Amino acid sequence: MKKLIILLSLIVLSFTLFAKDTPFCGSSTAKGDNCYLLLKDIYPTQANIGEYQVKVRNLPKYQEIGDKAFDKTHSAADVQKAIEKEQAKKIFPVIKAPDGNFYLVDRHHNTRAIYEYYLTNERELHTDPLGVRVLMTVEKDYSDSATMQDFWEKMEQKNYFWPYEFDQKTKEYIGYDYASLPTNIVSLGNDPYRSAMGLAQKEAFEDPSSDDIFFFQFKWGKCAEQLGFIDPLKFDNTEEVVRRSVDFLTNNGDEMKAKCIGKGYENMPIPKKSS
Repeated sequence: MKKLIILLSLIVLSFTLFAKDTPFCGSSTAKGDNCYLLLKDIYPTQANIGEYQVKVRNLPKYQEIGDKAFDKTHSAADVQKAIEKEQAKKIFPVIKAPDGNFYLVDRHHNTRAIYEYYLTNERELHTDPLGVRVLMTVEKDYSDSATMQDFWEKMEQKNYFWPYEFDQKTKEYIGYDYASLPTNIVSLGNDPYRSAMGLAQKEAFEDPSSDDIFFFQFKWGKCAEQLGFIDPLKFDNTEEVVRRSVDFLTNNGDEMKAKCIGKGYENMPIPKKSS
């Protein structure tokens, strides 16, 4: 957690003092650097997001901030500054690849929400949603990998890739190959279990013991589906989703821990025991 606080402080400081001088991510970008990527140039490392979570939690935050800035000055530039200031409060980690691209390994939901905000307000802001820039931090530089296959093998070994997709037809998880990943944040599919885990996270999970655990909400969502949790498919309202999800996680936490923690997830947040 200390590492996270330090990195977060550096990002906020970087944004407030040096945003004008921050470069776009490129060939000279190194591990630990902050740099901008356009939304169209951000490559996902997962097949799905929780669309419901984006709708009820992530998007409203940016909508409120953007609307407030626009109402004050009617300036798209001021809206951009306000959105970027909020976005810079979180670390958006990317991995540099040998193909010259940068692959996002966390904050897919926030990134999608930024896109959807600009898409919804495209007429007023006169801004191409895919041309919006987002501040990134280079988590790792794997551009020295001999091939892209070597790169993806390393990504999976280091838990920087979620190799499953929620199948909308069967309502089950299926294995997913990196070659089939969407090439932009817009094309991500929907995983209702990821929404449920994200919305219930603060109430249902213990704090993580490591800062470098990605995709654990997907991991618990897949486990919950396998153990018979079907409530995410029946969204009534957010409070009900959270209540049902928290109840399932806390009542089945021991079984989930016994069956679902695997390599790369040993230190991920675990469900709290029911009181």
